[in-house]
Amino acid sequence: MIADTAQQKHAAAIARRHADTAAEKPSDVAIQSLAAVAASFSTDGYVSRANGRRLVSRNGDLSYEMHFQLDRNNISGKRVAVWPSAMVGSLKLRQWRAQHGTAWGSLPSYSSYFAGGHIGNLRQPPGWMEWDFADPTRRDITADDLIEAIREILVPFFASFRDPRSVLDAFDRAEMLSPVWAIEFAQAHFGRDGAEHVGRLVLDKQPQLLDRFLATVEVYRVEGLPRARNSDSACDLAAMAVFLGLNLSVS
Repeated sequence: MIADTAQQKHAAAIARRHADTAAEKPSDVAIQSLAAVAASFSTDGYVSRANGRRLVSRNGDLSYEMHFQLDRNNISGKRVAVWPSAMVGSLKLRQWRAQHGTAWGSLPSYSSYFAGGHIGNLRQPPGWMEWDFADPTRRDITADDLIEAIREILVPFFASFRDPRSVLDAFDRAEMLSPVWAIEFAQAHFGRDGAEHVGRLVLDKQPQLLDRFLATVEVYRVEGLPRARNSDSACDLAAMAVFLGLNLSVS
């Protein structure tokens, strides 16, 4: 994938120096192609925004969004790659984050989101997925294929989150949410008991984190919370426990 990306960047740089002014612009092709996708999901209650680049639906507190990112290395007449992703958000969670901030200080840019990702990471096994609309003779076929993939992967993913309780049920069944997001959601909707329930689930599923988690909690209580997250799940969990005053002792 890294090699492919490097080749695409190189090809895009060459194409810009020798641009075909008569060729269709990737952004125009994407708008036209994604219109068919938006039309297919309009009857499901999805509203098209940003020229079809976002499809949004709401169910009470929860929102469901499909986002279609264009590859920055697209080339007029040669490559119009689209990368779909999905995000689930919560109004109550956004309000809670606005009021309380995060364990690391600033309000995150994803203020309402708590679950989602690239479409290829929401299936098993995970893998990269993209759709290229450059060939005008295959655009309808490509759009139909994208619509089918959304119905097979993203629609069932969204269906896992019907209401706030189902969010915690989804976390019980599989690690569909990051621990930090799941704990924040549980705190916002169910208070401290919900947040502690999720935190203990994390430690039950990943017992190898326990020793480092306990040690880091003691450090944070003495030295204060760090200003930024790192890639260590035990440290993230410890920061949330100290920030919210959670008791995550495993019985």
